[in-house]
Amino acid sequence: MASVKTVIQKVHSEQYQIINMVQNLVTPSFNWSFLRRILTYVQMHAPPGTLATLTGLSGGAHYGFGKGVGGLVGGVLKETFGSTAIAFRYSFRILVHLVSWMRSRQE
Repeated sequence: MASVKTVIQKVHSEQYQIINMVQNLVTPSFNWSFLRRILTYVQMHAPPGTLATLTGLSGGAHYGFGKGVGGLVGGVLKETFGSTAIAFRYSFRILVHLVSWMRSRQE
């Protein structure tokens, strides 16, 4: 989905309308799947009485530290290679991985 979003953002002339439409599809699907997986994992492995603490720590690790480091690394990459080059490289890699994953599922 990320590669589709990136290609649409670069090709379509009315970017802002398309970006909002695609972003509205991407964000809930990722957040729901992430929350479901992380909460299930924490619930299965948390010692008695620490479920709320570990749920808060896991959310903080992703939404705080993870997004901060991602922004820092993304800024360095953007400064080094440029926005358009990164977008097309990222889109191409995601598309290659998607095709290889689909082929592996058929076998």
